[in-house]
Amino acid sequence: MKIESWLRELASFIPYLIGVNAITFLFMGLDKQKAKQQKYRIPERTFWLLALIGGSIGAWLGYEKL
Repeated sequence: MKIESWLRELASFIPYLIGVNAITFLFMGLDKQKAKQQKYRIPERTFWLLALIGGSIGAWLGYEKL
């Protein structure tokens, strides 16, 4: 019974992780676009905070792929 409840908890956490990683990835893209246009950029602490709350994969993908 404990394993089933643990899996339910994990299943409810997955959409959160997908969402925060998608937002982090989009912010990375926006920041790189602003850098190319030499406009005000998103503060680095924003990316650290997003990575800390679960967006580290999105940050890494944004850094490597954009």
